[in-house]
Amino acid sequence: MPQSKPSLNEWKALYQAATDFMKIKPWTWLSDSDLFGVQNPHNKEVGYCCIMGALGEVYALAVYAGSEGLESYLKTQSGKIDVGDPDVLHLQNCLVASFEDRERLQREDLQVIKKLGLTFRGRNAWPQFRSYLPGYA
Repeated sequence: MPQSKPSLNEWKALYQAATDFMKIKPWTWLSDSDLFGVQNPHNKEVGYCCIMGALGEVYALAVYAGSEGLESYLKTQSGKIDVGDPDVLHLQNCLVASFEDRERLQREDLQVIKKLGLTFRGRNAWPQFRSYLPGYA
């Protein structure tokens, strides 16, 4: 599956959006069961959004792509997919923006942050972006 790398301007916009998202702390008024949809204006696909963080363990926004993504979310919520399974993300079709401790980021993440001249401090403060597709590591 060919992958295109985001431009520095795209990364900048993404990190700005993540910073804005973190500031509003949506996990204080939404839980991971409060699912809402957003339609992609380019391809009309609906992304089903889930805010995580109400329990104070993980702070993230997951966007489950289309009906396949929604199905994986519903299976997780119903217990058909075990969230404790280390391979659970390889069964999902979703994009995740999470806030991590610095040591959890990979070298490539830190390189982008450095190129953008950004700084983050503290636990659960470092944005990380991942795309998960079923069957892919």
